[in-house]
This record gives sequence, structure tokens and C-alpha cells, in this order.
Amino acid sequence: MINAFPLVDEWMRFVVLRHSGVSSKPDHYDILLEITVGDDDEDIALDKLESKVDDLTSMRVDVDPQDMIRRRYLNYEGPMRDNRGFVIRVDEGRYKIREDGCLEFEGSLLKGFYHFEGEEDLVMVR
Repeated sequence: MINAFPLVDEWMRFVVLRHSGVSSKPDHYDILLEITVGDDDEDIALDKLESKVDDLTSMRVDVDPQDMIRRRYLNYEGPMRDNRGFVIRVDEGRYKIREDGCLEFEGSLLKGFYHFEGEEDLVMVR
């Protein structure tokens, strides 16, 4: 589930980062969803979902909602502070929340219409 929501039918940016090299967890994807528009990289303006590496292109993406994070990660690739691994961008695009509650993604890997089923499953609907 998303911690905060942008306005319905307003296109916002998203990125998918492959996060590796964390000793306490397996490689995974960080799906970062912009929830407010702005220019300050220090704004806490992104919702973060984690997904298993093999889930991203399936019809059902198992996600683990995380804390909200700073906008700068929309453009960041490289080592993470405090030995928290390394991230590389594998997808980016735009998304919006539709009036019917579906999330519409326009990326190269993450694309189409999804809805939340429970709190941890993002399911493609068409």
C-alpha cells in the first residue's frame, strides 16, 4: 500500500532501482513513486516499495512498503551510505492513480494497470 497519494489523474515520476550488495537481504528492486511535485532534492517526497528481483515483470508484484524517502533518489545511481549496497536504475517513467483506484504505469518494464490486493500485492489488471 502507498503511504501517501498524489492527486487522482496527475502524472508523477517513478523509478525502479535494482538494489544489491546488502548483507542482510537478497537483491531486490526499489520501486520509488513520486508523491509530490517539487525541485528540492531534500524533500521527503517519494514512496518506496520493495519487490523481489524475479517479480517485477510478472502479473503479480509482491511488494513490501517501506518508509518515505528523499526526492534525490529519483536520479541517483551508485553506492548507498552506511554499507547499504549499490543501486542502479533499471526502469523509469510516469504513473498516475486513476479514479477507479488503479495505478497506471508507463515505463519500459513496469507498464500497464495495477491495483493493490491487500497490502503487499500489486496485481496487473489489464
